[in-house]
Amino acid sequence: MSRRDYVHTETAQDGTAAGGIVIHWDSETCIHSGVCLRALPPVFNVRRRPWVDPDGAETDAIEAAVAACPSGALASTRFSAGET
Repeated sequence: MSRRDYVHTETAQDGTAAGGIVIHWDSETCIHSGVCLRALPPVFNVRRRPWVDPDGAETDAIEAAVAACPSGALASTRFSAGET
């Protein structure tokens, strides 16, 4: 399996880490349908390296875009402050 992880950390109003999400991408499972690209272009952009920018959107929006992946190549794991 060829898998890459991208981490998005949210910040609480007081400036401390509030948790976030890890985006997992399995290149061998990906069918390149482009659903993620259309769902959330600020996060998923093949013209940029790395092509996933986990800071491009809020955690809930990222989780929704990942859930729409038809092949299951994208997955996500939420974490709380202090976890990774």
